[in-house]
Amino acid sequence: MRRRGGSGLRFLRRLLCLLSGAVVVLWFAGAAAQIHHVAPVPWHALGGEDRPGGVEIFWQETSDHETGWRAERWGLTFLLPLGKQGLFFLRQDFVRFDSARRRVLDRWPDVQPEEQIEATAGDPRWPYERIVDGFGQPQLGLILPLRIPPVHGGHLGLAAGLPIGNDRLYPYSSGCLPLSCDWRGVVPAGSLQVAGRVGFEHTFSSSGDELSDIAFPGGWRYGLELGHAPGRARGASVVWAARELDDRRHERTLTLNGWLPLGEGHRVRLHIAHQFGGLGDRHADWIYGIAWLLAGSPSAE
Repeated sequence: MRRRGGSGLRFLRRLLCLLSGAVVVLWFAGAAAQIHHVAPVPWHALGGEDRPGGVEIFWQETSDHETGWRAERWGLTFLLPLGKQGLFFLRQDFVRFDSARRRVLDRWPDVQPEEQIEATAGDPRWPYERIVDGFGQPQLGLILPLRIPPVHGGHLGLAAGLPIGNDRLYPYSSGCLPLSCDWRGVVPAGSLQVAGRVGFEHTFSSSGDELSDIAFPGGWRYGLELGHAPGRARGASVVWAARELDDRRHERTLTLNGWLPLGEGHRVRLHIAHQFGGLGDRHADWIYGIAWLLAGSPSAE
């Protein structure tokens, strides 16, 4: 037992050192251009075995003080348990984007297709309205148990955004087809847990004519989390997430999460996040929101 415990602690130290070094390296890496929004896998929905699955109702606001951009997002996430540790999810949202008179092509002219630039010499007024709203891109996915020793527990997350969307909402949503695959491992640390995540994403460009392939980079994804297990009735966690994509584009976000019980397995979850990186990449510097998880019915067992 001692040897196993010592081995686990050594592995935890190595994992923390490796991820810390990666964060430092990525922090000082350069940036080139913008990144489109891809909703994260709902890892926080794991746990709570007495009331599995359910529906999550969420609201989120993102803002950027330098550009004046602001977006609100309302949505539903349907959570269906798969076995004892798996999960199927389906997410749909509605987005309202205020570009504050600084529209997408004015800020990021490179995302316009070359043939459109040659034909029209570009039109930075697109999408013409300062405030655009509409349904965002639906997303579906799976979270499946996949343990890789010596990590205590692990899951594989697969997600796909359906190519149904509105390019006028870019970068908050569009008609592209983003695919992602992440593996997340968990190591207990007393009353808390440490979770590390690594994955890859690739986005097929939109079917519309307004945005070029440059608008949809793909690449690696990383994450590091410290906090309570999501199955606890109440708790908190800190998450560092990074998307290191083509042409040295990056998105790095630090998020503070907290959740409280509402009775009968329901809970409320709050988060506040800050995005780091150059103005050329990010579409927001602050993100905050609230979600209500309405738990599913108790299992027959």
